[in-house]
Amino acid sequence: MFCSRCGTQVEANYKYCPNCGASLNTTTTSSSPIETPQTPPNNTDSQVVKKKPMPFWLKLASLLAVLALIGVTAGILFTESWVDVVDHQL
Repeated sequence: MFCSRCGTQVEANYKYCPNCGASLNTTTTSSSPIETPQTPPNNTDSQVVKKKPMPFWLKLASLLAVLALIGVTAGILFTESWVDVVDHQL
């Protein structure tokens, strides 16, 4: 079943469209329990917004930041001199 307002495919038991919030007409005119497939309405006024993919430089910068964080954490945890400082303070 498709929303008559925005054309989003929705489950047959929904009362409202999860995309636009329009009330869905749940009454059927046929007496057969099998629902016939419906095609979405051709709405020319509705706009489809496509997400832009994440730029490569941002992916690379994120990866380098995570690797730097892992390196600093490992360096602090596994350096003997830091362990000695903590041991001497206790």
